[in-house]
Amino acid sequence: MNKQELLKDYKKQEDKVCLSQVLDKIEFCKIKEKLEFTDFLDMYQIALVENFLRKIKFKEYKFFGGHEDSERKILIIYPEKYNDKMIEKNYNKILKLIRIELPEEEQGKYTHRNYLGGIVKLRIKKRKSRRYSCFK
Repeated sequence: MNKQELLKDYKKQEDKVCLSQVLDKIEFCKIKEKLEFTDFLDMYQIALVENFLRKIKFKEYKFFGGHEDSERKILIIYPEKYNDKMIEKNYNKILKLIRIELPEEEQGKYTHRNYLGGIVKLRIKKRKSRRYSCFK
């Protein structure tokens, strides 16, 4: 797989960097026979990566955002031998979730912004333990 050849049609440098990192993840996955994943991607990056993976006919991937309606998602690249159950078993290694349960009378009153603000006020750190990402 010649990276330069695969990326020659992309003009934006940040697109090339992002897709180059995806190609690295594919290569690591094939070499190590282990699941690989990115940091969260925004909607533009998801569309870019998904179109690219279709273009190169790569099928062993899945986007995961913690819940179905997530705008930002992680790209998971997995070995051919993995099935859905094997991938799902790894979700808790990829992403740590916080569950907030409210009494019935409080449900629906708050937005994502309210929850994130509350978490920040509690001084819970948002950390990434990735060496590189598609983020600036």
